[in-house]
Amino acid sequence: GTHEGAAWWCNSQLDACTYVNVFGAYFLTLYADLALVLFCFVWCRWFWVNAVLFLTVSCLAIWAHLKTMLTDPGAVPLDAQPLSSDADPSFCPKCDAYKPRTAYHCSKCRRCIARMDHHCPYTNNCVGALNQKHMILFLFYCNIEALYALVLVGYYGSRSHGFYSYEWLERILAIFLALDGLFTLAFTGTMMRRQILSIVTGVGTIDRLKLAKGKPIAGGTPLPLSAVFGDATPLLWWLPIDPDFGDSHDAILGLRNAPPASLKDSAFDPAALTSAATPLLVKRRRHDNGLDPWDHRTEAPPLVQEPRVRAHLAPSCRAVSRLVVSCRRGAAARRGSSTSDARQPGITHLPALRALLTGT
Repeated sequence: GTHEGAAWWCNSQLDACTYVNVFGAYFLTLYADLALVLFCFVWCRWFWVNAVLFLTVSCLAIWAHLKTMLTDPGAVPLDAQPLSSDADPSFCPKCDAYKPRTAYHCSKCRRCIARMDHHCPYTNNCVGALNQKHMILFLFYCNIEALYALVLVGYYGSRSHGFYSYEWLERILAIFLALDGLFTLAFTGTMMRRQILSIVTGVGTIDRLKLAKGKPIAGGTPLPLSAVFGDATPLLWWLPIDPDFGDSHDAILGLRNAPPASLKDSAFDPAALTSAATPLLVKRRRHDNGLDPWDHRTEAPPLVQEPRVRAHLAPSCRAVSRLVVSCRRGAAARRGSSTSDARQPGITHLPALRALLTGT
């Protein structure tokens, strides 16, 4: 799953479009592999080394695709805290947690993703800080495959006068191999160009769409290659293995993890939770330690006590309060009673909530 604490990352949000896209990507790759095996090993029309090299690149492409699909792209932990350099931290209302400046909330993965570029339907996963390397390698190896297939078809086609000496099945396979290479090169070449631009300019796919609409973005700083491929030797950059960012891990993600502490600690003290803890996190920790998650008498101040958060939520709270007052007046008018008698038991906590958020 994609929830925090999942044993391995795998987006379970699948639809018909996702199935078609993933199936299409593997069909094009495996068809080219089959064609090379037939031409080089079965019919012996082409030199066998070509099949060995092509299949090697194809295996690297499939490996990179699986890593892109099954690697955590940089999901923001629910107990993440802002960096000391982040003077104006933002918060995600859907995750009820801190969100780095370059992160976006993905409705498919249901998580905030650090340095999110886009959600790719061909991998059924987001492309973020921790798997952008795998995505780039997948596109790179697909481009190599496509170019290699086009070169082979052009070379052996010219030697056989347009495959005139080939059997009809061989001619059909060669023609479709050329079409496969052209389609793959056109698509993955475009995607590769976008990934290169995101590194050179620091502006990802979502940020480019926001700029086109005249909206402000948090990106715009060019990324060093080590921020994508890791601090390891450049020889390992060509393999789809997880990048090691070393000491710059927190800076790349734009967050810092909460101090390590066991949630099952018998010495758990609810009052020891800092004000940076969100209400959901506080309740989760209380539940894990056998306490009543809804008992607020000993609970630490929730996130809404933060002045900056209160300032962000105050307009929304006032809008909700006006809506509730309007509904009360409408209900009172229909019953022919006064507004003062229209208070409903189910919403009596709203004035207290408004006072808590606005400080009034």
